Amino acid sequence: MWNLLGEALTEVALGRAIARLVDLWHFLEKMGKAARRRFEAPQATAWLTRWRLRLLNKSEA
Repeated sequence: MWNLLGEALTEVALGRAIARLVDLWHFLEKMGKAARRRFEAPQATAWLTRWRLRLLNKSEA
């Protein structure tokens, strides 16, 4: 989908800089799946919690 948007919505066409954003909850859903594949359940939960808190508390995130 990014490729299709990138072809049509360029900085030149819009006349301004483009910022690409990722929805936090969808990102955490994907990270949760990766964590469960990499770690046992309690460790996966702790790892994902650390990531979530880091992102929620970081002003540039």
